[in-house]
Amino acid sequence: MKETLANPISESVIVLIACKTGAEKAVEDQIKARGMKTYCPRYLVNLRHGGMVARSLFPSYLFVWMTDQYEVVRSLIGVRDFVRRNNWIESVDPRVVDELREREGPTGYVRVDSSFFIGQTVKLKHKEDWAGVYLGMSNKYKARVLFSLLGTGLELELYERDLVTS
Repeated sequence: MKETLANPISESVIVLIACKTGAEKAVEDQIKARGMKTYCPRYLVNLRHGGMVARSLFPSYLFVWMTDQYEVVRSLIGVRDFVRRNNWIESVDPRVVDELREREGPTGYVRVDSSFFIGQTVKLKHKEDWAGVYLGMSNKYKARVLFSLLGTGLELELYERDLVTS
């Protein structure tokens, strides 16, 4: 028995698709190949031993602009279903996506951890001559800053409240 959608939508709306874990990129590529616009907000994590890694802000979810082709999208490899409320496909207010895009830094990744961008020059509040490069947040919820002292790099973990932009 073929499932029918509770609310076929005629105009272009943003919907949220639930994907299998880790399949966001593969699903995004399949949807883009069909000429539809997608948005998968990502953020950067600076792992102590792994370097910079991009992660999905909403793991297993993807924003898609669509008018029809619901059955085609739902049948793609890695797609679980549309996000629904009471069996109706839930549309997303475009302002939600706009707000996420406003939080993107110059690298195109969403800023989630602080008021600073990765790679931004910051200074200590009470020692203006101490300038360093913001590296992100540590696992201890402290800001990681790389200072250049005496020709060598020194990475310190500090509270964000002790930093200002330069």
